[in-house]
Amino acid sequence: MQEVAVTLSLVSPARAAPARSPIWLSHPWGTEQVQTLHPRCQVRHVVLRPGAQRGPEGHFHRSERWVVIEGCASVCLGTQRLDLHEGGTLAVPAGSLHALANEGRIDLHLLIVETGCHLGEDDLFTG
Repeated sequence: MQEVAVTLSLVSPARAAPARSPIWLSHPWGTEQVQTLHPRCQVRHVVLRPGAQRGPEGHFHRSERWVVIEGCASVCLGTQRLDLHEGGTLAVPAGSLHALANEGRIDLHLLIVETGCHLGEDDLFTG
C-alpha cells in the first residue's frame, strides 16, 4: 500500500488539473469506474465477475500499480504467474504483457493506478 501512496503523492494539488467526473463502463467481464486525476494519472476501480478474464494486453506509455480490494486475482505478468489476495499489490511496468482472471466465487475488486505520458485507450497492444 505504501507504493500506491507514493504514486498518488506525485499528483500535487498545485500541479494537478481539476479531476474529471468518474466514467462508468460496462463490459462482458464486469464493470469499471475510471477517474482521471491528472493528465499523467488515472485510477480504475475494476470489478471482474467470477470466471471472467481480461487480457493479455500491454501499454506502451503507462505503468500500472494494482491493489486487490476484495477477492483473489490470478495474474500473468510476462511469463510469471501469481495470485494476489486482498491487500496484495503488483507493479506492472510499461511495455509488459499482462492478463487478469477471477477464478474465485465472488467478484474481484481491483484498484489500478495508471501513470504515464499517455493514458488514452489507444495506448494498448495485445499478445
